Amino acid sequence: FTNLPAGDRNRPEHLKNEADAAAPAQVDPERAARSRQLMEQTGIAPEQTAEIVLQAIKDQQFYILTHGDYDGVIRERFENILTPLTK
Repeated sequence: FTNLPAGDRNRPEHLKNEADAAAPAQVDPERAARSRQLMEQTGIAPEQTAEIVLQAIKDQQFYILTHGDYDGVIRERFENILTPLTK
């Protein structure tokens, strides 16, 4: 579990955004617990993610998708974005 949503905790002080320091985000403990449970159930190991990312970098792949489950949702979103261009 990478805890990516809280990744700003690792940011060096000199690179932190003023807004981040002024008003830390409030976390709803129930929502955080649900998110963590979902990630633990559907997530992949950090080592597997690293392999996927490293291969994508080697292949000069811009978008890196670690879960094929979202292909349909992503495709639909991009089709909606591109629709005005094809009319």
